[in-house]
Amino acid sequence: MPNLTIHLDVDSVLADFLSGCHRLFESLGYDTSGADPVVLWDFHEQYSPPVGREDFDRIISEAGSEFWAALPLTSYCEDILIAVDRLAIEAAELGVEVQVGISSVVRTEAAKEGRDEWLKALNFNFDFIHYHVRPEDKSIGINDG
Repeated sequence: MPNLTIHLDVDSVLADFLSGCHRLFESLGYDTSGADPVVLWDFHEQYSPPVGREDFDRIISEAGSEFWAALPLTSYCEDILIAVDRLAIEAAELGVEVQVGISSVVRTEAAKEGRDEWLKALNFNFDFIHYHVRPEDKSIGINDG
């Protein structure tokens, strides 16, 4: 049987990472209203006061696994999962096996733990979960894979 593998990302595909960041930083007294959601991943530099990359990473890290576990769904998360599920059913009727999984970057053990909790709460039967660790983050002790 031929196979089709679909890799879904979590941040800003299934989970609304930007809203989660805004909520966290607003709770710490930052004004996030000037952050342009279209600007790639430096939106935190548009907070008031601006947050540099190192401080951003530190604050997210200090928030722990709870930050990751509490991320809201994107407005289209359910639509994506329904479409993927429907595709898998229709492909099976054609003799094509579809595997659906997560392929996501994690930078800390807390991020992995929170992401695992978030995915479990999503209640979707993923065939695999593959975490990628960036080379500069190898010291955190998470196995890539």
